[in-house]
Amino acid sequence: MPERRPATYAAPERPRRGRRERARRLHPTGARAVAHLVIGVPPTSGSAATGTTTPALPAPEPPISPAVVALTIDDYPRPTLEILVSLLAARRLPWTSALNADTVDDGYMYAPWSTGLSWANVAALPSALVEMANHGASHRDITDPAAVDAEITGSLARLRSAPPARVVQGWVPPGSDYPGLALKTPPQARGIADYQSSVAGRSILNDHAWALGQDPRPQDAVGPVITWPRDGHPVPVPGRQWLDFPHGAGLQSGGDPAGGFGGLCVAAAIARGHGAILGLHTAHLVGQGGQDRYDLGQLSGFLDHLTGLRDAGRIAVVRVSDWMSAKVVAR
Repeated sequence: MPERRPATYAAPERPRRGRRERARRLHPTGARAVAHLVIGVPPTSGSAATGTTTPALPAPEPPISPAVVALTIDDYPRPTLEILVSLLAARRLPWTSALNADTVDDGYMYAPWSTGLSWANVAALPSALVEMANHGASHRDITDPAAVDAEITGSLARLRSAPPARVVQGWVPPGSDYPGLALKTPPQARGIADYQSSVAGRSILNDHAWALGQDPRPQDAVGPVITWPRDGHPVPVPGRQWLDFPHGAGLQSGGDPAGGFGGLCVAAAIARGHGAILGLHTAHLVGQGGQDRYDLGQLSGFLDHLTGLRDAGRIAVVRVSDWMSAKVVAR
């Protein structure tokens, strides 16, 4: 029979750790590590944060904000490199480049106004500000079901392997139609149910961490303003709002960038504590071979508007991959 301990026995005393020490074991900042980017306004001295149960992370620079905006630039026309890249870099605005994998081939073009330079120019884009997203291999309609895999999955593999190898997570839809998945012909695929109903759509959802829908296209009537809740969880196939409407309507109204369709989307995201995704084709810049929908002054004015809102702490401008995992924190 095992010997009984005397009634006076006491277990060896373990050193007690305070709450702060236990917290440091979870995360060096004293908060549990979280997988998403927290977007919000930190409480002022003497006040308490409300509206979230997620521990606050150290505030980034510039100050975190109550809305989050992502910019997508489609295709690979020459003015993207010759004009837009420097405009965005000067303002420290990150963006997502929607690329066709056939861009790897020097001289590739899918339309007379889509001529790029070379893959070396793509490779030189600053990875700290620019992420690449799959835009399909050729930007052409696919009618043969047997060709869908090469257009979608093959494109993704080629973009990932082209030197220098980059992380390519997302799908930005081209204005093209695939068997069972209309991304050009109305009604376009605008939600996850549309993607799930076809082999092409399911391939997109399976192969990518995120995918965007078509909401609406530039030739559609302007509006409506659509924003998306950002609660730290991805939105299944969110639509983006176009900036390149004819007559500069996406970038300004009466010379005011806040009054254009893009400005209205950003204002709605701020008011709702939401996020917005804004899309642009640089080929439609006046004089660049496209449809002359906006001019350089309108584009620069809108980018200045975004920069001002960002510097004032009212929005964060991020790449789409960061937008997908962002969390807006209410005060």
